[in-house]
Amino acid sequence: MVVRTIYVTCLWLALLLFAQVSLAQSPYDKQLIKGKLENGLTYYIYPNHFPKGEAVYRLFLKSGSNVEADSQRGLAHFLEHMAFNGTTHFPKDGMVKFLENKGAKFGKDLNAHTSYNETVYKLQLPSKDSAMVSKTMTILADWAHGMRLDSAEIEKERGVVLSEWLARRGPSEEAQEAFLSILLNHSRFAERKTIGDTAIIRHFKREALQAYYQQWYHPSLMAVAVVGDVDPQLIIKLLHEKFDYKPTMKKPVVPDYSISDYKAPGFKRVFNSHEQKIELSLLQLADSPPPVKRKDDYRSYLTRSLVQMLIKRRFSDLAFARPPYVRASLQRSRFLNTKDVIMATVEINPEKPVASIRVFAEQLEQMRRYGFTQNEIETVKKSYALALRQKMKPDRLIPSASIMDDIYADFYRDQPLISTKVENNWFQSCSSGIDSLALFRAFRQAYQLDNAQYLLTGYQQVADSMPANNEIKQLFDRVKQAPIQAYEKHTQHIDRLLDAAPQSGSLTDTVQMTPLQAMQMTLSNGATVIFRKPLQNDGKVTVSGFRKGGLYTFKESDYVSGLFATNVIALSGAGGFSRESLSQFLTGNSASVRFLIDKTRTGIAGSADLADMKTLFELIYLKWTAPQVDDSVFSLMKQKAVENARNTNQTPSSLFRRDLNALVNGRNYTTQPLTDTLLQNQLQSDRMLPIFSRAFGTATGFTFIVTADPANETVKKLVLQYLGGLPSGHSDTTYRYVRPKSEPDSLVRYNGDSPKATVSLIFQQDQFLGSYNPLNMKLEMLTAVLRMKLLKKLREEMGMVYSVGVSGSATPYPTPLTRITISFNSKPTDVTTLLKSIQHILTEMAAQPATFENELADVKKNLLKEMEADKQRDAFWTGYIRNSIFNHDTDWNFVNRYTELAEAVSAADMAQMLTAYMLETTPFHAILYPQKSGEEQENNTENK
Repeated sequence: MVVRTIYVTCLWLALLLFAQVSLAQSPYDKQLIKGKLENGLTYYIYPNHFPKGEAVYRLFLKSGSNVEADSQRGLAHFLEHMAFNGTTHFPKDGMVKFLENKGAKFGKDLNAHTSYNETVYKLQLPSKDSAMVSKTMTILADWAHGMRLDSAEIEKERGVVLSEWLARRGPSEEAQEAFLSILLNHSRFAERKTIGDTAIIRHFKREALQAYYQQWYHPSLMAVAVVGDVDPQLIIKLLHEKFDYKPTMKKPVVPDYSISDYKAPGFKRVFNSHEQKIELSLLQLADSPPPVKRKDDYRSYLTRSLVQMLIKRRFSDLAFARPPYVRASLQRSRFLNTKDVIMATVEINPEKPVASIRVFAEQLEQMRRYGFTQNEIETVKKSYALALRQKMKPDRLIPSASIMDDIYADFYRDQPLISTKVENNWFQSCSSGIDSLALFRAFRQAYQLDNAQYLLTGYQQVADSMPANNEIKQLFDRVKQAPIQAYEKHTQHIDRLLDAAPQSGSLTDTVQMTPLQAMQMTLSNGATVIFRKPLQNDGKVTVSGFRKGGLYTFKESDYVSGLFATNVIALSGAGGFSRESLSQFLTGNSASVRFLIDKTRTGIAGSADLADMKTLFELIYLKWTAPQVDDSVFSLMKQKAVENARNTNQTPSSLFRRDLNALVNGRNYTTQPLTDTLLQNQLQSDRMLPIFSRAFGTATGFTFIVTADPANETVKKLVLQYLGGLPSGHSDTTYRYVRPKSEPDSLVRYNGDSPKATVSLIFQQDQFLGSYNPLNMKLEMLTAVLRMKLLKKLREEMGMVYSVGVSGSATPYPTPLTRITISFNSKPTDVTTLLKSIQHILTEMAAQPATFENELADVKKNLLKEMEADKQRDAFWTGYIRNSIFNHDTDWNFVNRYTELAEAVSAADMAQMLTAYMLETTPFHAILYPQKSGEEQENNTENK
């Protein structure tokens, strides 16, 4: 519906009537309000209360690099950068300062991207205050028609954009360019890379940027979308105030730049020393299916979706049949909202290149010739139905960001939002009619590879041993004529997981944990259970368990086997049941559980709908008490691991990362490379069950966090019977591995496989000062402030980097360690200057805390905003409880006092922390330079 200009005295009545009409016109999702302003701007409003007090905003444009003139190549992307460098209401860097002052984090809460045919601006901000909502809408409006494009700011941004161009260049650039070239197929897209022409970026005039802005930022090509905890009528009012303007230029006509289908098969090979693996991809372009607007459309969509699931499941099962290749896949996906891409990919085993390709071709032909088995079809239908049932839960909370993804599809793909209720009704109506023949036909129609383009990539050492292009084509052609058996798979039928329920444990103690609104129970087998009522009544129960232990408690000879133990056992089934049989039994059931062995602890993570919670607890008990090792599974996993270690090309970048790990953690059995010889000798089948038993043999000392209503007697009974029924006894959780004290050193190489320099500074101390939660909160503050200061200096002022990474962590296990890392990419000739600037910034911050008080205040607001959102998520509380107990910091008032504790941290505290953890520590320097000298690289860069 188009809204015409109205008198102010009638505004509210008209808005109210418009909202009602729009709600009625929304085809399926009644919460969506969609409309257009008179100038052609589309808008979407979707009230959503998860997370509370927050909203997600987007400014969508149907324009990008594709509409650039020859002299404008790169300006669509450059203009996106300029959106943060001065607008009508926020001069220079005022917008970023304002948003950071409101708790936003650049890159997360405010961001943007430019592609060939779209530009998207993104905000995620508090929405409780209507004044803040108004300001946010002003920012979107400024992006739409209020960028200043100041000449001085343009000059500063040139270096940033060129740094981004350099940062994107990497060892796989040649293969990626070949892949993209095939997909773009000599179209207009191939001539308009988003990053543009570096010569134009260096020298364009302001007038060229202004011309692009005026022509292509037209309201008829725009949409404003707001999803979150907002008042729709307020948003409509603000849309009229800030966006209902008359554009200075007439409506532009966006040319229909399409990508042509392939007319004949083609081949391309890319081999160089930088690739780590060998891959053959068959690429085919196809028209995208129409959007789903009616039941008939949905039937086609559902058929395609089931085919995708069947393909994925088939290749997953085939991986256990010892194929000669490393891995394989077949998929179809949307590309640039313009075409669909069909991609069949096989990672080739260099020891068996012909067999790898031939078997992959046979598997593709097997599906093309016979389709899928009835058992496979029933399995994927059950999985699809389960996903729909979980979406149908009346109290299910959907994050606003997820809803925004659906709105994106509405604007760019004309795909309207369909309510889950409607989808479920359509599924129930259509599903039974989609039989094996319909799926067979859909597969053959959707996955045609007759004119596919073949792309073979790999490392130079194996180039001569790979089959020639005509041999590859002949392999696929011969397979089409060869006899192939239909796919068969037999599984053992399971009636129940356990023959009898275990003897129930008893409750020995109960403690109310008031700050957590939880209850702690001690069981007779020595396990502890913490019950916490879920924040959302979503009909789900989760179980998370942990205990000190893990890989660091194993003897050195078991370390390698320990890395694989849980995966081998998980894939081997349990209780006499095979993996396939268990999977078949659980199809359509929401219960699932994983067993984990980390470096410093062991644990489980499981969940189920309330209707399936008994199955969840039975599954935990079965896998805990009756693990098994399938010899065929183990030998397959070992074979693949050995072949992967032997055949993966070690590039300068991978070797650099390996040596950096050894530098900061010491050279020992935990950092040694997993070579084929090491795996052959130390990965042992007979150690799988003893390792699992050491980690999970007894439940004594385990803490289980159960997110469920403590008043639910059924859940409590299941906990006592199945968790309380787990075996008890002593378990040795002493760490055998002790991290060696590492002396600061430098790792400098001049053999990098890209034109940029990769730099890391690691400040490391063998100490853990303070309690776990307060210390990590302060580390988060310090690294966030430091990143803001570094970005301002190195990016905004010097223009020498695109981004800077700053991270910090602290752990008491296995021995105390605190680590802060600064990393960046740059021109090789800029490294020395940048390192000196970083040192100067650190020294200044330590000596003059007042210089970063504003940044610290902004960081605190962001942390408080994030904490408010986190407290609405059950997963946050589970992680908080688990980490606090594990790290011996059980001040359960920490979250409730978070605001008070955060506000109490001063700039002087941060300066003291910076001094202790960074300036008083000699950092590790790790620098990977290109193969050429810095001077040569500088000349090459300037001549681009």
